[in-house]
Amino acid sequence: MIWSLACRSIVAPLPIPCSSWGATRAPMRSAGCVVLPVEDSLESIFRALGQAALLHQAGGGTGYSFSHPRPRGDVVASTRGTASGPVSFLPVFNTAAQVLAQGGRRRGASMAVLDVVHPDIAEFLDAKQAGGLEYFNLSVAVTSRFMRAVARGGRHSLVNPRTGRVVARVPAAGLFERICQAAWAGGDPGLLFTDRINRDNPLPSLGGSRPPIRARRCRCCPMSPATSARST
Repeated sequence: MIWSLACRSIVAPLPIPCSSWGATRAPMRSAGCVVLPVEDSLESIFRALGQAALLHQAGGGTGYSFSHPRPRGDVVASTRGTASGPVSFLPVFNTAAQVLAQGGRRRGASMAVLDVVHPDIAEFLDAKQAGGLEYFNLSVAVTSRFMRAVARGGRHSLVNPRTGRVVARVPAAGLFERICQAAWAGGDPGLLFTDRINRDNPLPSLGGSRPPIRARRCRCCPMSPATSARST
């Protein structure tokens, strides 16, 4: 009870009603939406799926950055096979959200983000064009460097997250045009301006040096940059 009252006194003045939706309900959560880490392994991917199921059951929403898993066709040394890529796992997460009612009040809701430098970015942009993924919003994480390349007609590097090596260079404006076309056609993806989020973060000491898209909390409601913050 004391924790509940303290939480109310903290979150009440803030413009984050969606985020504090579950803070005073059982089971208590300090945020309505939680970003789950998804690393480059099956263990991490399916651990996140299991955690998401529990969060949806408790009435929470989930966000994921799929920028760490290796791209489609990349080598998998342990099986001597090839990777299916991060986009292939979106239907799995979508199905889990579909079958779990959020706390008996609403269906599961998730947000998937892919970095604009990921080699599978084109597949990500097309992920909702054929239907499905109705329990997902999609967003592309972009930087100021990418936007400058768009404005100047420059080239944009696609980087394998497993090796850190550039695997292709594409026209930045052409890729941005594809993002806009996909958003016009179906409402997805949105854009996350990671440089701006980092620059306007009032608590940069919290959460380490990782970009906010990989932080442990997300906010579903519109917020001014001055009131947004990462938390560990």
